[in-house]
Amino acid sequence: TADRLVALQNTDGGFDWIVTGANGPTGTTYLNVTGVTAQNLLSAYQVTGNATYLAAAIKAGDFIATTTDASSPAKINGYNLIYLKNLSTISGVTSYADKAASYFSIIYSATPNTICAAGCNDTNGLYAGYQAYRGWSTSTPNGVVAWDLASFVEYAQLTGDSTHAQELENVIVSNLSVATSTMDSYDLGIASGIKAASIIGDSTNASALKTLLSTTVAPYGTSADGQIQTTAYVL
Repeated sequence: TADRLVALQNTDGGFDWIVTGANGPTGTTYLNVTGVTAQNLLSAYQVTGNATYLAAAIKAGDFIATTTDASSPAKINGYNLIYLKNLSTISGVTSYADKAASYFSIIYSATPNTICAAGCNDTNGLYAGYQAYRGWSTSTPNGVVAWDLASFVEYAQLTGDSTHAQELENVIVSNLSVATSTMDSYDLGIASGIKAASIIGDSTNASALKTLLSTTVAPYGTSADGQIQTTAYVL
């Protein structure tokens, strides 16, 4: 519940990855899960109007905005950018949206960074950069990269940047088209492709990928690894 999220929030505004059995803050914070976790606080505030939830959501937003290192785009999580944009809309504080936009511009630029040593320059460069960051050659499809980039499709579409949203969806679908079931995180990649295609209204690719995903599901998780975490991410 939202009350439990408030209770689990660390003093810095972030959240831990594993909180099973925890009754309060663990003192360990993971930047990459803070936005998706705090999104639930925003939703709770919209439903209830409880200012406590908004205060906790703002605390999380402040943590993301001040902790994300603009000089190290590997730390720039697309889901956190989505959260900052949503927080800005609901709170009326424009600086959160401005911060998200500045981070998006950094990872998409020709400026050398931790994703692209010579700068990403364009969408293909950004994809190749994430391939390298995830430890795979640019010629090897990787489902985790599709998962990384699908969040940026959502962010771009949310901000009205349909050009980048379309480009990102295209490169995701293009690379998935040469994927095989032996690809690392295959099912996660297919699910991310469905999300990206659905966001921009590409019903043809969304439908084709849905059919493909249905062949990967096993009784105790996804066929790629059978793990609960992967299955939850795919869902």
